[in-house]
Amino acid sequence: MRRRQLLAVVLIAVAIITVFGVRVKVLRIYDGDSQERVYPVLYQRAVHGETEVVLKWKHSVTKQYVTERFSINRNNGFDVVEMIFNEHGPNLPNGPESGTKWEVKDGYFRVYNYDLTFDQLPVRIGQVIARHIIIFRGKEILLNELDEPGGYVIIQVQDVTLFEFMKEVGKIWLRNTV
Repeated sequence: MRRRQLLAVVLIAVAIITVFGVRVKVLRIYDGDSQERVYPVLYQRAVHGETEVVLKWKHSVTKQYVTERFSINRNNGFDVVEMIFNEHGPNLPNGPESGTKWEVKDGYFRVYNYDLTFDQLPVRIGQVIARHIIIFRGKEILLNELDEPGGYVIIQVQDVTLFEFMKEVGKIWLRNTV
């Protein structure tokens, strides 16, 4: 009988240590327009060693897709890897600058060799034309399905406890089912 009690106490202790002690690296998308004190998490997914995050959006003037590729660094920031587009437009690079390199191939401009890192990726979701998509771990996340067109989201990578991760899973589920 005492052995069972001891085993139960040990199992409970291991469970508590696991839930509150184990940390998970998570990509989160926050509602940046929220008036709440803490921005609500709209989406989260464990990183699991994946380092590539792609932001794809339709340019409002050229009506063509622009692809921006980022790599998650060890400080949970986003290193800019490359930008690919097939037509020049406002707010797109028009030539090499700050050490970037350009390549034109199969009708696409590829800008790479960036020396640029962001702590977070702020995105204003297009209202009419721009269709913003995050591609992470093989899944396309349509930002206009997480928040309304014109909304503002913040994309971050954070180290959180397993408990914090599970708590946000529950909040997201409740928000989407109620």
